[in-house]
Amino acid sequence: MAVEESGDIVWDDLTHLFGNTPPDYLQKKFYQLKVTYIPDWNRKSFCDIIDFLYEKTLPKLEEDLKGCKDADDEPAELRQSYKMSEIFPNL
Repeated sequence: MAVEESGDIVWDDLTHLFGNTPPDYLQKKFYQLKVTYIPDWNRKSFCDIIDFLYEKTLPKLEEDLKGCKDADDEPAELRQSYKMSEIFPNL
């Protein structure tokens, strides 16, 4: 896929890579990544944006994800019943 700017992306072609996510949703998420993680994104070329996301942002997000997985290692206690005071403490 030869892409020089985000307008050249055929979002329909990428939907199968993300679980058949609607193309509009993918485009919105790409925009959110761009504006959230890339300083001066509006002054950078598309290639610079992709490089920055891949080289700087992706490793940080992967590290954050590892931290979340470690915290979820302990299974939560499953219960069938609760006291009303546990659900509504102000009653």
